[in-house]
Parts: sequence; structure tokens; C-alpha cells
Amino acid sequence: MITPIDNPEKARQILEVAQRRFGLYGLEKTSMREIAEDLNLSKGSLYYYFPDKEHLYIAVVEKEQNQFITNMLETLSSINEPEELLKKYVEARILYFRSLMNLSRLKVDTFNGLRPVFQDVWVKFNDMEISIVSQILTKGTELGIYYIDNMEATARLYLDVLRGLRQTIMFRKETMYLNEDEYETLMQKARHFTEMFIKSLKYNDKNNK
Repeated sequence: MITPIDNPEKARQILEVAQRRFGLYGLEKTSMREIAEDLNLSKGSLYYYFPDKEHLYIAVVEKEQNQFITNMLETLSSINEPEELLKKYVEARILYFRSLMNLSRLKVDTFNGLRPVFQDVWVKFNDMEISIVSQILTKGTELGIYYIDNMEATARLYLDVLRGLRQTIMFRKETMYLNEDEYETLMQKARHFTEMFIKSLKYNDKNNK
């Protein structure tokens, strides 16, 4: 999402207020009029920055994605232990996923209808995630801890399985929302899989046979 460059501070304020409202009421129960009122703006002024509520929501999602990536890159630069990094990554990723679902609280049918609009956003985010996981795995190989033939393929596999775990939790739900029990179940499964994944990468003599 490209916001008007003549007043980036106002665009930032709009995103923060919209993020707060979406977090409290979800996308469907939030209106552009309410966001404009929170900002003491006219609806026309708000539409100058964002053509509709869906594009504003996408911009909020991108804001959260960028913050998640920034935080993970900072963690990556401050910790040199790949196992700890991967565990921190998966916990941060599940927390982010819950935040994103609860931010929208969309009905599944509505969410599926928005998929084409989100396509570019998800592709970009997925590429950034692959890069981060690949960097974590590379640290492990450089330290002689992991044995990995194809770094990117291994990172993609790890992310695909995490995505599959999320889908099992969301299966047959009518609304994109995670309650506390569902969040804890997903976190436990993701942690367990990550432990198994790490063990499968550990360097040993059998890898060289």
C-alpha cells in the first residue's frame, strides 16, 4: 500500500487509529465514518488517503507485517543460537497470526472473497519469512549444528507445515478468530513440531553416509 507522500504523518495517524478500531471491533463492524470521527477528519479526507475500508485494512496488515519482520531481524542480529532463534520465531509468528485474525474477525466467506486483494501482500510477506528462516538455518549450518542440503527448500517446508497447523485450528470455523484455548493449542503444536524439526536437522555421522 502506497500512502500519499505529501503528509506521511497523517497517514501514520490514520493507520494507528484504524488498527485500534479493527482490534476492538473487527473489520466488518468498523466503518470509515467511525475512523474519520476518531481522527476528527471528514470522510472525504479519509478517502483521500485510502479509497475504501479494505485498502485501509490491507495497509494496517502491512504495517503489522513490517513490524513483525523488523522485530525478527533485530532478534536475528542479537542472538547467535539457531535453536533459540527458531523457537523465538515460531512463538512470535503464532502470536502475530492470532493478532491478525482477531484484528479482522471476518467471516470465512468474506475473508475468502478478499483473497485476490491480499495476494500481493501475502506473497511479499511469505518471501520475507522464507528469508528469515533461511538465515536462521544458515547460522546453524555455519556453526556445524545443522546439516541441510537445500536451505530455501527446507525453510519453505518448515513454513508450509506451520501454515498447515494453523489451518487445522481454523478448519470449520465460521469466523477468523482465535480464542485463548485455540491459541494455546496452536502454540503447543507449533512448539512440538519445531522441536521435531530441529532434531531432524542436527548434524550427525549418518548425514554423511
